[in-house]
This record gives sequence, structure tokens and C-alpha cells, in this order.
Amino acid sequence: MTGAIPPAPTGLVERDRECESCGYNLRGLPVSGRCPECGAPILRPRMKDRPLSQMPMSVINRFRIGGWACAACVVGWAFTFVGATFLPWPGGTAPALRLVIACAWPLAVWLITPEIGAPEARLYGFARGGWLRLVARWLQFGWPAAYAIELARASGAPMPGSISALLDILVYASGAAALAGVLVLALVLQQLAEWVRDDLADRAFTWTIWGLPVFGITVILLSSIILVTLFFQILLLISILAFPFGVLSLGRSIELSVRHARDYEQRLRRRAERQRSYDEHAARAVWSTDASRGKPGSS
Repeated sequence: MTGAIPPAPTGLVERDRECESCGYNLRGLPVSGRCPECGAPILRPRMKDRPLSQMPMSVINRFRIGGWACAACVVGWAFTFVGATFLPWPGGTAPALRLVIACAWPLAVWLITPEIGAPEARLYGFARGGWLRLVARWLQFGWPAAYAIELARASGAPMPGSISALLDILVYASGAAALAGVLVLALVLQQLAEWVRDDLADRAFTWTIWGLPVFGITVILLSSIILVTLFFQILLLISILAFPFGVLSLGRSIELSVRHARDYEQRLRRRAERQRSYDEHAARAVWSTDASRGKPGSS
């Protein structure tokens, strides 16, 4: 029969799932019901893709904290590099600071890759079960491991040859994991850049994703050709620097999303106030008309 109304869905929400409006955990509630916190329907019709700036403020703030944490690590790494090159620091200061930043970096990545319950999060890989996001998180621990091993080797303490060989293997394995983590994280942050609508960060992460392996392998294979190698070394350097540039651009765009979200909420509030004022004015007009006609209940 054409035009028939489909039956309402039955059953309960079986997993932890946040309300799209207020973040309330809907687990155990009827799918056809409403959120007990804000009254929004639990099952909503398919929505068009919304940018991050139109998501609930609680969702945006989770990415905002991660964006600032990652940006702080990038700036800190650049500061230690410049300081060790141009400033008269004590010998072990820069390596120690790099180790601190390397230890903070996995936490920052953990913060900028949260698990979100909104439908858009599944589209961009930030829903539960997003394996790419989880791989990007765990591979970042290669950075503190590699730096810690390098500091142990640079300390000059005597060690047996077998221990030294084992440390060599561990530092290479940790470094490989860290570099793989950069590529996987660039894929994840590229999806976040699309959600934030940051085309500049999107292009920067694309440079890293494709340029780091392609130009790195090319430099190794063509190392005997000096001029060609120099050209691809420049491209490799651009690919490396594109990643921190993308992180900084992404952090700025997330901050702008917070401002846009606040402006959007204020517009909705003003619209609701105008509607309420209009309803009150219309009610007074109806009451005044009924009073002039002498209808009961208008006095």
C-alpha cells in the first residue's frame, strides 16, 4: 500500500551512546523515545553532513583541548630545536626537553582523537571502533621510547655488547613505529580537517601522507645522484614540515569553530526570544480582540 506510515522502531539502545543535543548517555532507553535530559528524539532522521562548528559545544571542546595540546607540543619541539642550535644551553638540556615533549605527545594525540557518539563522528572516523584512530594513538608511544633509548645510549655508561645491540634494535623499532604513527595520525587529522572545513590543513596532511614515504624512498634509492637527491631532499623536508603546519592550522580552525558555535547558539537564542515575543504579542492581540467583542474569559 503506497503512502503507508512505517511503524515506529522498537527495542532499546544497547550500547553507550550520547545524545546529540546534550551528551546524555542513552543506553537502556527505548529507541523510539526521547532523551530524558533535553527531550530530543533518540532516533532522528538521517541528517546532512554538519561541520564541527554546528555540533554541541561539549563535542567541540573535546577537540579544542586536543588541538591546543598538540599545538603546544609542536611549538615546544620547535623551541628546543632552535634553542639547541642558537642558544648557549647546557649539553643535556635540549635532549631532556625533547624527551618531556615526546612523553607529552601521545597524551596530546589521545586528546585530539576522542570517541564521539554523533552520526558525523562515524563518517569521519571518530566513532567507537574506529581502528585507524586507535592505531594512531598507540603508535605515538614510539616517540618517548626512541628518545629514552637514545638518552640511555648517549649517557656514556658502559654496557655489554649484547645490551648495546638490543638497544640498537629497540631504537630502530621505536623510530619505525613513530614514523608510521605520523602517517596514520596524518590520515586521522586529515579527516578531522575535512570535518572542520580546514582546506589548508587538509592539503598539509596530504603532503605528509604522500610525500614522506615517496620522497623518503626516492632519496634513499637515488643517493648517488647528488643534484637529484638534493631536489628530493627539499621535497622531503617540505613533507616533514607540512605535518606541524597542519597541526597548527587545525588547532586554529577548531578554535574558530568554538566561536562560530557560540555565535550560532546566540542566533538561535535571539530567534527563540523573537518567537516568544511574537507569541506573547499575538496572545495579547487575541485577548484584546476577544475583550472588545465581550467574549467570556477575556476579562
